[in-house]
Amino acid sequence: DWSSDVCSSDLGWPVADIRQTLFSQACTLLLDALTPAVRAADYQVLASVPGVHVKPGVTDPSGRTGTALWLGSRTRPGNIAIVDPTTGLLLADEWLATAPHGVYAPGTLLQYNLWQTPVWTAHRP
Repeated sequence: DWSSDVCSSDLGWPVADIRQTLFSQACTLLLDALTPAVRAADYQVLASVPGVHVKPGVTDPSGRTGTALWLGSRTRPGNIAIVDPTTGLLLADEWLATAPHGVYAPGTLLQYNLWQTPVWTAHRP
């Protein structure tokens, strides 16, 4: 398991930061128009990050149902990626308060992004 080797090596970074970086970068890549092989490899990276949780049947803020992926506490996730299990496309990402944050209680939705289908085009914007 390559991620365990990276996360357990002495790079001078906290292990949690390395895991969060892997998770965040793999989620960011899902925003691109990817070939099926690259998308599958990206999900393999996500699945290999220690501490990633999966919960099917989650509804995003627009009402679409997908599978949630997050890194951190099972009961208090911070950043959540919601993907369509049929297409593998990113539907939404959400940020929840993991601890009291100003006037927000833990679990409060702080921010979200809704995503549409990325496609390749030969046309300039």
